[in-house]
Amino acid sequence: MRIGMMIGSLSRGGAERVLLNIASDCRSKGHEVFIVTQFRSEEEYTVPEGIERIVFGLTPEEETGSGLKNLRLRVKKLRNVWINKKPDVILSFIGKNNFMAIRTGHSLGIPVVAAVRAIRDMEYYTPAMRILADRYLGRAERVVFQSRDNLEAFSGSVKRKAVILKNPIDRSFFEKIWEGERERRIVSVGRVDKDKNHRLLIDAFAAIIAGGEAEGWTLEIYGDGELREELVSYIESLGLADRIFMMGRTQDTAESIKKAGVFVLPTNCEGYPNALIEAMILGIPCLSTDCPAGGPRELITHGTNGLLTPVGDLQKMKENLQFFINNRQERNRIGENAKKTAAIYSPETVLGEWEKVLTEAAKARK
Repeated sequence: MRIGMMIGSLSRGGAERVLLNIASDCRSKGHEVFIVTQFRSEEEYTVPEGIERIVFGLTPEEETGSGLKNLRLRVKKLRNVWINKKPDVILSFIGKNNFMAIRTGHSLGIPVVAAVRAIRDMEYYTPAMRILADRYLGRAERVVFQSRDNLEAFSGSVKRKAVILKNPIDRSFFEKIWEGERERRIVSVGRVDKDKNHRLLIDAFAAIIAGGEAEGWTLEIYGDGELREELVSYIESLGLADRIFMMGRTQDTAESIKKAGVFVLPTNCEGYPNALIEAMILGIPCLSTDCPAGGPRELITHGTNGLLTPVGDLQKMKENLQFFINNRQERNRIGENAKKTAAIYSPETVLGEWEKVLTEAAKARK
């Protein structure tokens, strides 16, 4: 089977990592895989060996002064990619990429599996885009969602094509589970922007320190983004530069966080959080906001395999974080339960489900 996979770029984000995991697995199973992107980012993941990468975006010489003309040129170039490469199925990821893949693939009789990665109003953020989403996604062979809450916002024509698939997790997280004594480190992983709301976590930890608690504990935030320097300055203004660290990007997340005592996801909004799943696989006691589109709520049973806290609620975030800090036995129990829960994310199982959907879609129009 020849599979074309499409995404905006291969920037170091969660969706891009998922697509590359699927691509690598399909390639290892004997499928021919190529990846199509609109552009290149400054910092990108490495394309797995044996997989071709095609960039179809417009060069500066090709661009016109008209956004509509530029769109038509990009669509034409993408259509030519499919004509030349002749995929049996197309897997597209995120927003407008799904529109372009479905429009071009449909015109050539190529089935498209479109993956929606965030809640509808975040991924399709204008009324016009939401109308187009219902129109185009309803023409896909399959539409992949990460949670049931996420698909409920879409029309019936989209729901009829819907399938819920888990995110494939890198095998390194299953190989680096720490069995020793956990360190007094609170960690968080994610893009440093407004939606991830790391300031909530910083304020909660700062309040615990101010109350004379958390002796020996530190907070490490892994990731980069537009708010990183602002948060560095804020931490310095609190006088906590020796307790709270903005770590930037890490090349090996599993190795960086595997010994941590607590993992926190303070986000305001999330599709289905890879970072939370990865921390649970590692057996780290996890605390997450109960955010839309419901991914953390599907992963965590409060008090059993993790803790949930309302979005933006500083007092509850502080109380739950303090509970973990003060209760080593509960941390151990919840971490062990998290590890058991996350076993369903084994790469063999999850990647097999993605391959099955792609194979079924490819056969549908033959």
